[in-house]
Amino acid sequence: MLFFSLVLACLYQHLFAVDLFIYNSFTEVRQWQHGQGVLTYSFKNDEYNNIIDGSISWDGTQFVRQELSSTVDSLKGAKVIVEQSSVCRCKKINATIVDPASMLLQNVETGSYFYADAQSIEYTSRRPGTGGYDLNIQFANQNEAYNGSLSYFINGITWAPNYDLFLTNSNGK
Repeated sequence: MLFFSLVLACLYQHLFAVDLFIYNSFTEVRQWQHGQGVLTYSFKNDEYNNIIDGSISWDGTQFVRQELSSTVDSLKGAKVIVEQSSVCRCKKINATIVDPASMLLQNVETGSYFYADAQSIEYTSRRPGTGGYDLNIQFANQNEAYNGSLSYFINGITWAPNYDLFLTNSNGK
C-alpha cells in the first residue's frame, strides 16, 4: 500500500521518470530531469526531513552551482500588514519582514524593529509557503538544455524479504 501511494504521489507531481532502489536500511530515489536554464526542485518539510544528509547528488550535464535553501527565506523583504498588539487591535502596521525564521519585522513608517506572531500577519506581496526546501542547480550555459539524474537517499522505506519454502517429493507428498 505504501509503495502504491508513493507511485501515485510521484505521478501526481510531474510526469517524469522516478526510479526507486530499496535496500535494507534506506531507499535511493532517482528522478530523471531535463529542461533549460536553472533546475529548481522543491522538497516539502516532511520529505526533506527523511533525506539522509549529504546524499543529494546530480549526475548529468555539468553544473556550476548547486544551492539548497529554505522556502521560508523567500519571505525576506516581503511587505506585510500586522495588527498592533494592544487591547483594541484597532491599528494596523505596514511592515517589512527582516528575518522570516524569527518573524523580525521593520515598521515602514518609523523604521523600528519588532517581532510578530505569525497568525497576526497579513501577507500582501507574497504568499507564505507551507515550508520546505528548494534545490537550485545552475548550469554553465543557460541557453542549452540539461539532462541528468537527481538522486538522494531517504529513510522510511526499507526492504525486508520473507520467504516460505515448501518441499515435496515426486509423488506430491
